[in-house]
Amino acid sequence: MAFNYITNRDSPNFTPSRDAVRVFGMPRTIEGITIHHWGDPNQNPRFNGIVNYLCRDGGNTSAHYVATGTNRQVACIVAPSDIAWHSGSAWGNAKTIGIELDPRARDEDYDVAAELVADIRSAYGDVPIYWHSYFVATACPGAWSPERLDKLSYTKYSHATDWGKGGDITPKAPIAPPQPVDPAPVPKDPEPSPTATPPEQGGGLPVADKPDYSEENNTLLKQILSIVQTILDTLTKVFK
Repeated sequence: MAFNYITNRDSPNFTPSRDAVRVFGMPRTIEGITIHHWGDPNQNPRFNGIVNYLCRDGGNTSAHYVATGTNRQVACIVAPSDIAWHSGSAWGNAKTIGIELDPRARDEDYDVAAELVADIRSAYGDVPIYWHSYFVATACPGAWSPERLDKLSYTKYSHATDWGKGGDITPKAPIAPPQPVDPAPVPKDPEPSPTATPPEQGGGLPVADKPDYSEENNTLLKQILSIVQTILDTLTKVFK
């Protein structure tokens, strides 16, 4: 669905990656994402107010991103290559990207956060999601579920060149299974012809077995043929 990607706000509260070993004892390599919330949702904190707070001069906290489902906004206030001050842990700061999330944790907040996670993973690999209380004792990230966010992020895609231009992965339409074909009807026995010989008179029997061709009938037929032949012979002699 995409989100509004804001890149014109910069926090001065970060450690450049070149100073990572000196400050944190390890190089800046991105091995995870750490999620936070802005605080008590009952106080109705605002996106712009949190961005302004984390971008204040002389601050001691920051994050790489601030995200909300309200107007689908994400502000990048510290470059991911540099180190934001967010986790309370040397490893968490040096090795993860920090995201400040709307504490209301609404469906629209999850949707935007999942798209942002998909964008981050498109650049840095399938890194895991941590939560602030993983590193230090805190109520942060409040109502947010890392498991739900992680699962939802895999339903999103990242634009090839522009973060914030991705959206939902459209599943391929399933191939419809072939419809069953009705079997060919079993042919019925044909209706007998009106002139067919009825069974009681030998119908349906092999020709040689029909009573018309019994031995008795054959003898009678021969006698008739003999008489006819005698008559023909006599007539022939008379008319010569």
